[in-house]
Parts: sequence; C-alpha cells; structure tokens
Amino acid sequence: MIFLLKIVSGIQSILILIYIRSCFYKKILATILKQINKATPKWKELLEIFFLSIEMKEKYLDLLESRMGMFL
Repeated sequence: MIFLLKIVSGIQSILILIYIRSCFYKKILATILKQINKATPKWKELLEIFFLSIEMKEKYLDLLESRMGMFL
C-alpha cells in the first residue's frame, strides 16, 4: 500500500512540474509573439524603402502577412 502511495505521489509531482513548465513556456511564447507584433509595422516600413521592385516588395509583404497569420 505504501508503495502505491509513493507511485501516486511521484506521478502528482511529475504532473505539477509539467504544469509549471507549460505555464513558463506559454509566457515565453506570449512574450515573443508580443515582440513580433510590435516589430511588424517597422518591418513593413523597412520593406517599403528597400531598393526592390514594386513586385518584389508586394511579395515580401504578402509573405510577412501570411507568416504573421500563422501566429495570430
């Protein structure tokens, strides 16, 4: 019986650690996404002043929008 209690206690400890880590990673991911969202207008601004053809600028802007759409 004591052996089973130790196993259950060990499983609970593991589950608690998994929960804590997942919260930590969610916070990191949220911070990264926030920074990307903050930087996106500047990236668009920089793309507009690059020495690229209008067609290439549009392609890069479309690419940026599609990639941002994956995260939001």
